[in-house]
Amino acid sequence: MESKPTTRAHSRATAQPAAGPRLGLKTALPLGAGLLLLLAGVCLVRTHWRASESESEPVPAAASEPDEIQANQAQSIIPTVQSPPTNPLPPPAVAQVATLSKPEPTPESRRLVASLVYLEIGQGGLTPEQAAAWKQSLQQLIEQGPAGVAAIAEFLARNREYSFGPGAANLLGYGSARTALIGTLAQMGSPEALNALTTVLQTTADPREIALLAQDLEQLAPGQHRPDVLEAVRQTLQLATAQKLEMPDAAPLFEVLQRYGGSDVVEDLVRASGQWNYYATIALAQLPDDAGIPSLVQLAQGNNTSASLREAAEQMLAQVSDRSTEARTALLAQARLNQVSKFTWQMIGSSLAGDQVGLLNSAFEDHQGLAQIAGLRTVATSDNQRFFAVPINLTPDQATQRVSFIDELLASTSDPAVTEILQHSKDLLRNRLSQPPLAAAGQ
Repeated sequence: MESKPTTRAHSRATAQPAAGPRLGLKTALPLGAGLLLLLAGVCLVRTHWRASESESEPVPAAASEPDEIQANQAQSIIPTVQSPPTNPLPPPAVAQVATLSKPEPTPESRRLVASLVYLEIGQGGLTPEQAAAWKQSLQQLIEQGPAGVAAIAEFLARNREYSFGPGAANLLGYGSARTALIGTLAQMGSPEALNALTTVLQTTADPREIALLAQDLEQLAPGQHRPDVLEAVRQTLQLATAQKLEMPDAAPLFEVLQRYGGSDVVEDLVRASGQWNYYATIALAQLPDDAGIPSLVQLAQGNNTSASLREAAEQMLAQVSDRSTEARTALLAQARLNQVSKFTWQMIGSSLAGDQVGLLNSAFEDHQGLAQIAGLRTVATSDNQRFFAVPINLTPDQATQRVSFIDELLASTSDPAVTEILQHSKDLLRNRLSQPPLAAAGQ
């Protein structure tokens, strides 16, 4: 069964022509008769020209999908966001040039795309023989060049998705039709393929697909498409915030902002923190050059900050406290003012002891071996945010600095429960200094 992934519909204002000067009544009447005769002649010429044009230009046949498609059940269906098309038509000369320069799919390239998309998978799943034939068709499609790109773009424009079923990703390298075809465009790497990738980026609102496109575009043209990628994320988050879009998990969008943004995405993350408190603060804590630390401090100390957002910001300040004096100062001030909840102290204690927070639904990191790491803790919130905390390697200097900071926090509180939490974190740090290095998540 197929699913229809999310799309973003862009609309642009259509310019209205300015009104011309009006003719007086006496002037208009004599001119009108002449104009009517002139217009009648022009209409006859235009009618004859259009008729001859329609006879000389064949109409391209539309691609059709198979009547019966045997495919495993796709991932959850996401409603499509649509807005009425308001783009003005380009001038005839420009439209004709664009049509002539655009590659067109051939029957063979369409057949190859269909063989990649519509897999007949039995109850036992995909067989090695099917996987081998599929990879051969993929290579043949790549060899089609511009015609292959056109056939892929034609399918992607239909906004359809087909899942290849469990285990298919291990055999094929892809788990679904769209990810396979997007990956194929990235392998081609031609100007036509790059143009097709940017076209998908302009319309999709699926978080993982945006992250996948961001990686491919960055690899093919480093830095050139980052503004387009960030704008796609902004529009998608805006639609979700306005409840015009339902997303299964927004985590990949925050990964894109963190990896391809800097100080220019701080406001975006702060704005999104009201709805995604953990995702936004995790990204702020990991921005290059500590660009998000001042905003984390403001969120932790703000009078209008919600309790859940303050807790998330304080936890992230604890995580970066060994590298940021500003984070340590802010967290110490919160402790002295007794502004930290008991629940948050538990999270802060874990972070100070060396636990690193990450996103479970990562589009950039391989978490297959995550479950085997000792000390793993996972969290799933009621608003569909999923993340984990796992012990990571700490250098002796980092551990010593954290022990020193814990001593400052201990001196700032007289609460026995808080003292117990912090002392436990201090003991864990000292124990880690005497143990072999831990494996980091994803390694």
